[in-house]
Amino acid sequence: MLGITIKYLLGNTVVMNSVMVKDEMSSPVETIPASDTVRTAAELMSKKNIGSLLVIDEENQRGIITERDIVRAIAHGSPDEIVRTYTQKPLITIGEDSFLGDAAQLMLSKKIRRLVVTNGNGQISGILSIRDITMAVHEKFLAIFDL
Repeated sequence: MLGITIKYLLGNTVVMNSVMVKDEMSSPVETIPASDTVRTAAELMSKKNIGSLLVIDEENQRGIITERDIVRAIAHGSPDEIVRTYTQKPLITIGEDSFLGDAAQLMLSKKIRRLVVTNGNGQISGILSIRDITMAVHEKFLAIFDL
């Protein structure tokens, strides 16, 4: 399903090769300590209405935990397990000056739904989700056809 969605979006070259990641990403990025529980992560995601959190540990190592990871933890009966157990590493990043098409291709090749966005200094500046890309394509499509 993810592959079909991204392949459809890639077909819209007007948007995919003209809109930059920084214009569609979510920012600021919400974080959670790696030592917090999965339950705490789920509560924070619900409160903030977001689908992922950047995970920070004592050595400032970074990872990401997503809604999917939360579901997996609950399915295993371990919502009180620490976040570190379900954190995805390494982070897969894209530069904020990249085009949405590049982001969609990277998501497709890595089979993921979110990318961590970095600025020119390599610092994290946002998160880009497949939903962000879909909404950008939808908005541009409506604008093109004046709907």
